[in-house]
Amino acid sequence: MCIRGKFVRGSWTALAAAVAALAVSAPAQATFYSFASDTNSSGYTVSGSAGAGSSFQISSPLVNSYTLLVDDDNGPLPSAAINNVGLIIDFQAQHASSQVFIASLWRHTYTVTGTARFVDSGGNTLLTIQFDSGTSGIFTVFGGQNSWSSVGSILGSDGIAAVRYSWTPALVAALGGPAAAAQYGIVGTDSIAPDDFSFDLSVLNAGAIGSPVQLDPTSKLPTSRWQSESSFSGSSNVPEPGSAAIAGLAIIAGMRRRRR
Repeated sequence: MCIRGKFVRGSWTALAAAVAALAVSAPAQATFYSFASDTNSSGYTVSGSAGAGSSFQISSPLVNSYTLLVDDDNGPLPSAAINNVGLIIDFQAQHASSQVFIASLWRHTYTVTGTARFVDSGGNTLLTIQFDSGTSGIFTVFGGQNSWSSVGSILGSDGIAAVRYSWTPALVAALGGPAAAAQYGIVGTDSIAPDDFSFDLSVLNAGAIGSPVQLDPTSKLPTSRWQSESSFSGSSNVPEPGSAAIAGLAIIAGMRRRRR
């Protein structure tokens, strides 16, 4: 209801609640990311340390040998290819469980915290994937009771942790500017849920192909450094165009209500 050109208190309250509800329920625009593998012919994609204390490190050599593909949720646009991208993995893993999966096959599971960053040829950060404080992803690998097989995966998803993507002006520029980046779902600086990612590990070994990673029988942590090839895929989400405006109206309505 309007009195002398002004909404009464109850009207502003109802408007703010309704608009806020629309902002929360507004659909999201997804962005897909992936790389098939690196073009580094003299090194592995991912490496890890031997266990120390209750954890081990998962990292990657900084080699600008990836082509990062950015896609508009399998939409009409062609995938944007960003060449000469470097990958910086900084994960810490802790043992969670080791169980017989079937017969003599064991499944070893570790919690994972930390970040993975993609950088351009100049070292500028393009994209960061991280777990919010207090949450963790999963590193899982099958093998023997005290060893890993040659394949595994590092998984992160808002279904199991709070995954967040953050991007920089360097990524926006690489995609052709703000208007072009927005078509791929790159707006603002951070993603909203749901987000996910996966690093698939293959040829996992303890220094040479066919050399399995051995585990400490008690801690189930690797007893030596290890390495693997890897591919990557993931997705981030932002509000659809127009949702931000709806959210802004909700804020304005709330401010007007407080002034009343």
